[in-house]
Amino acid sequence: MTQTQQLIEQVRQKLNGATDYKIAQALDLQQEYVRRYVKGDAADAYACAKIAEILERDPLEVIAQVEAEAARTEKKRQYWRSFFSGLKQTAHAIGWLAIAAGSAGVLQAGKADAGPLATSHNEYYVKQ
Repeated sequence: MTQTQQLIEQVRQKLNGATDYKIAQALDLQQEYVRRYVKGDAADAYACAKIAEILERDPLEVIAQVEAEAARTEKKRQYWRSFFSGLKQTAHAIGWLAIAAGSAGVLQAGKADAGPLATSHNEYYVKQ
């Protein structure tokens, strides 16, 4: 079973045994594309992103998995595998940063009038 076939089956399960037609609707695709994916064709980036939304996964993770399998050369397959591994490591690091930030937030909880905090994207966090 290909990665795309596995992903479509995961979507089917998430949607309570949905038909190909219902899956196509959920993915905002023509039913013919879903039929191709069920037969083993690799999903394109748009379909991977939509699948990731439904499965509540990182779209880049899904794209990397499908691309690694669909790549025609070992060099490209290895690239996508290492890309996916890098994503997992980054997600792990972000998880630890979130835990650390949450701990810092607990320490700062008594300072409601501290004002906005600047982020790296020049957005502001407003405390509720």
